[in-house]
Amino acid sequence: MQVQRRKSFKTNRLFDFDQLFQNRQRRNVEIRRQLREEIISKHRNLSPLKEKSFSNEPKLIVRNLKIENLSEIAQGIYSNHVEKQLISMRKFRKLLAEERVPPIQQIIDTGVIPKFVEFLQSNSQLLKIESSWALTNILAGNIEHIKVVIDSGALPIFVQLLQNENSNEIKEHAIWAIGNISSDEMFCDMVFCSGALESLLNILNQIDENSSLIPTLARTICNLCRVKVSEDEWYWLSLALSRMIYSDDDDVLYSTCWALSYLSDREIDCNQQKHSIINTGICPRLVELMIHKNFNVQFPALKCVKNISAGSHDQTQAILHCQALKILRDLLVSTKCSIRKEACLIVSTIAKRAVNQIQAIVDAGIIPLLINLIRNSDFKTKKEAIWAICNIIKYSYSQPNSFRQIINLGCIQPMIDMLDCKDTEIILTILEVIQIILKFGEFAKTPNNRDNEYSLYIEEIGGKEKIYDLQYHKKDEIYHIAYDIIDKYFGDGFEEGFEEVNNFTFRHNNNNNNNPFTGFQFFKTTYSF
Repeated sequence: MQVQRRKSFKTNRLFDFDQLFQNRQRRNVEIRRQLREEIISKHRNLSPLKEKSFSNEPKLIVRNLKIENLSEIAQGIYSNHVEKQLISMRKFRKLLAEERVPPIQQIIDTGVIPKFVEFLQSNSQLLKIESSWALTNILAGNIEHIKVVIDSGALPIFVQLLQNENSNEIKEHAIWAIGNISSDEMFCDMVFCSGALESLLNILNQIDENSSLIPTLARTICNLCRVKVSEDEWYWLSLALSRMIYSDDDDVLYSTCWALSYLSDREIDCNQQKHSIINTGICPRLVELMIHKNFNVQFPALKCVKNISAGSHDQTQAILHCQALKILRDLLVSTKCSIRKEACLIVSTIAKRAVNQIQAIVDAGIIPLLINLIRNSDFKTKKEAIWAICNIIKYSYSQPNSFRQIINLGCIQPMIDMLDCKDTEIILTILEVIQIILKFGEFAKTPNNRDNEYSLYIEEIGGKEKIYDLQYHKKDEIYHIAYDIIDKYFGDGFEEGFEEVNNFTFRHNNNNNNNPFTGFQFFKTTYSF
């Protein structure tokens, strides 16, 4: 998404494509992990089984079970009697479901996992439910735990349950299990090769929109969207998501919006995939979700809109046709800083990708709001507001009337004020845009007025001194561009009072320090249930 933008303002300035992508991935999971414990707890304590089915058994109090009793419980697993197997299986399941820190490794060490997998094909429905439930919770553990279950042959059996099982309870556990397997990207290819995607989509096509299976399907499909998929898989995934995006369930919308944001966030050779999303007709719905009352739905919807608008001109237009600018205007005054920041990113992208719409951005009243954010918001939001303003100015240069109108809205003052910040990327970007403004001022001179109105204004508000001081900056690019601005547009004014200016030696620092701004810290997007 950011390729062109990076070329515009961040070229060769310590930005690495792979690192940026990994940062976004890590950031995404940091947000999603806030709900992970709640999701796992919810599933571990699901009660699809009726307790009256075991009315002849004494009530099991799991908290009184000790880890040292696991070997004794395991003996029942190896019994030849289904009733004893069921009692032991149920004890293991409750240990996994009700313990705050479930003893997954201790249970694995008893060697019962192959028996759990064997029970998935049992003639007893209750034994199937208990074993699938227990395995699903084991798969919510770490990578090593997942490997043990996979090595025991569970994945193809879970896929068979999706295809052949009539019980929705067992299907749901199978879907959860596959979702947990695909929570780590290293296992996703294995899931695709098993035919699980086709089985999941078949289930989605067979159930109605109110089915209890849809939230679990949405979460599992979301995990599968985090990796690179084939063109055919893209097509089928986008169709499935285009159905779930109209759900009224916040959990379904949460997973669906994140899935779409992953699918649209492939920056290399991704236009075809983005067109695939657009062709499903979901852009109006995504724009609508930008103002959803639930932040956990709103935020990934914004990311998806940002990714789509960063595609081709037609993709950006598809977003604009949904009245996105009107909504963005409201989001720029949101009380949540992450929402304001994402809104700035979308405005910046639109300015770059749809140059013919810059006047629409002006008419929507967005620029004064961006200026206000630069003056009064947190630093991260200020940074994105600066990118947005700079893109708007740069790409309106070919439209003199719009360009002058934008500048006259008061863009110069906040940019000059931001030259005091410590972020070299912001300083360099502002200097580049100031050059563009001053160049426009030179061309705008008339025979009756030989002054550059913008250089006069910048000098009046103290910008000349700040730019002059930046000639001493330790970053080569900054002091070279600052020198160029002073030399071309303010040279005469600074020659007075500086007798040795012509002999001035600029300080060169060959040890270019890395930009202190390292970007957002994102985690790999993991989704265990």
